[in-house]
Amino acid sequence: MSDVSKLVSKAQAGDLNSYEALVRRFEASAFGHAFSILGDSQLAQDAVQEAFIASRKSVFIHRLMNHTLLLMRMGII
Repeated sequence: MSDVSKLVSKAQAGDLNSYEALVRRFEASAFGHAFSILGDSQLAQDAVQEAFIASRKSVFIHRLMNHTLLLMRMGII
């Protein structure tokens, strides 16, 4: 398993340090890609920030769904 795969797995499990490491690792390349499309550094910075916020919410939603399914399986809800 690659370092990135390990970080993703840990981030999906709720490890905030791993999520932050992923952001640091891909922030510059994400910005470069966004800037090449948008042509404006402020818009690119905003787009990257929104993308990382959305990815964090996605991880949270995934964890919440798994927790809910576990509770349903146990007959608690």
